[in-house]
Amino acid sequence: MAAAKKKELFWMDMGDDNVVEMRLSPSNYDAGLRNELGITQGAKPEGKNLIGTGREAAILAGAIPLTITYKVGQNSRSANILCSPVKIGTALRNNGIKGKTYKGKEIDKCYPPRKRKIVVG
Repeated sequence: MAAAKKKELFWMDMGDDNVVEMRLSPSNYDAGLRNELGITQGAKPEGKNLIGTGREAAILAGAIPLTITYKVGQNSRSANILCSPVKIGTALRNNGIKGKTYKGKEIDKCYPPRKRKIVVG
């Protein structure tokens, strides 16, 4: 069995001096990608209010899910990542997320999800 990747504390800027605490694996997101998504690592930014913890709290606070594709060998893989509402304008532009690395692989495409999944419960 593969060893689990250690997750570390990150903060997503939600605008209006609010942040959401998230636990992410730092090896999945390079520094450039984290910057484009509005995610910072380390201690909570000064003067910011904590409004939630985790992926669900981020979505409820306005984070936008994005689908990215990247190549592993000859195969294309996709992943869903969250982007801060403050950074969505620059993230989807040509030189935004495209070209950054996710899990050590270069991102080919970035777009909003084509289907919405609604989970109740």
